[in-house]
Amino acid sequence: MKNIFLYLNRFKIVILSIFIILISIITLIVLAHQISNSSLTTTYNITAKTESIEFLTRKKMESRWSFDDALIIENYKDTIQYTGSIVIGSLVNVEIERISNGPLYIKLFTNEENSGEYIGYDDKFIRKIPKKTEIYVDNILERAKRGETIILPIIGVESKIKSSRPVGYETESTVPILKSGKVSLLNRSVDGNTIYQAGEIELNIGDQFIVDELDSPNYGFISINEEPALSFINRMSGNNAKIIRPGGDEYPVQSSLLNKFLYDDFFRGTSIIFTVLIAIIAILGFYMEVMNYVKNKK
Repeated sequence: MKNIFLYLNRFKIVILSIFIILISIITLIVLAHQISNSSLTTTYNITAKTESIEFLTRKKMESRWSFDDALIIENYKDTIQYTGSIVIGSLVNVEIERISNGPLYIKLFTNEENSGEYIGYDDKFIRKIPKKTEIYVDNILERAKRGETIILPIIGVESKIKSSRPVGYETESTVPILKSGKVSLLNRSVDGNTIYQAGEIELNIGDQFIVDELDSPNYGFISINEEPALSFINRMSGNNAKIIRPGGDEYPVQSSLLNKFLYDDFFRGTSIIFTVLIAIIAILGFYMEVMNYVKNKK
């Protein structure tokens, strides 16, 4: 009976020590997960092929868009052929479309006094752009053969950019959608000295990628050339990103804790040190319990 009692006491000490170690490791993982997903801002790098891009300007855009022999329709009736640049003003809804190998279509509309400014190639102001303006650029393939590529910079836009339209119960024969894309997630290490890739997500046809809480403006551009649709590259920082699949299903986009552990040297070192310290404390506790037991037995 005495040997059984001794065995049970030892077993109890071992189980208690293992339990302490497991609780410490679980606490570390939960704490790290909360830090990773709540307090650290993620940078999203987007590369996509899409037929539609929409956004609302919060202020006058920092970049200019240049056109060569574009057809512009003002207030749905007045037409002009325009060669030069435009600067889009504040609080302007911007819609950009190119379906397959079709023409480039840009729509500007606002409730403000104007949608922006026409600027000549000599850098001189021409006149204001009306509230409702449409811009058409055709013959994209012929232009590309002549070595012309249209670039539309998106610099400093402070609102969400939609890179496609939702696919639902559409009845139109031409619906601009996202063709394909990739989102790379970048995080800064806890000590702030390193930027590492925290995940990568493929976008499928018809998907929408949206960042609800922006912490930085958008920096990117749209390229229109011999390839179908729009080539879109963009970078922004924020939280609560999501992918909306055709039909309306939403999926959150979050940094991977595994990638944080693998690529954040400071976080990995701190985690290992903390775990080792917990293990040492547990082992010492186990050793002291055994010594006390042996001493009491004597």
